[in-house]
Amino acid sequence: MDPLLKYFNIINYSLLECCKYKIHEKALKLIESGIYDPYETDIEGYTPLIYLCKNEMDTTALKLIKDLDCSHSNIYGDTALLWACTHKMDEVALKIIETGKSNLSQINNFGETALTIACYNKMTEVAIKIIETNKLIETNKLNLSHINYHCETALSLACYYKMDDVAFKLLELEKNNEFFLNKIYLTVKNKMYN
Repeated sequence: MDPLLKYFNIINYSLLECCKYKIHEKALKLIESGIYDPYETDIEGYTPLIYLCKNEMDTTALKLIKDLDCSHSNIYGDTALLWACTHKMDEVALKIIETGKSNLSQINNFGETALTIACYNKMTEVAIKIIETNKLIETNKLNLSHINYHCETALSLACYYKMDDVAFKLLELEKNNEFFLNKIYLTVKNKMYN
């Protein structure tokens, strides 16, 4: 047995630590036992779910989500949904959105939203689910015309990556928003000359 694994088996880690250090088996056992704090955070504001998504631990993340409030962000502005989209974890991202307890409008320190990342990673089903869920919520709505640090909008990314369904949904929602249409023009113009 690997000496490091032997060391991990001796220590009683919390769920947060198991997720941080990618100790799948212990994390799963803790979740199945129900003896854990899903909202425990470390000094950087990471929760077990954010670490699970950051460390691409799909199976464990799916078991933890259930009715969890997934809107927590760390000091970098990252949420579990942002990390799930970053690592193309479609099933996890969809389940987080379905809880209805995720912050779709969260912008991380790099100026990205879950929608822009989903479009960048060609996650059509996730992007559509974000757009449709955003239509249903009353407060804290996602700014569909948000421009990230690379001067990209979800629409420009959807068009670039030929995600027609996503592009048409975005255009349909924002067709009467003059500010949105001006941003599209500037973004497309900027992309043409860069």
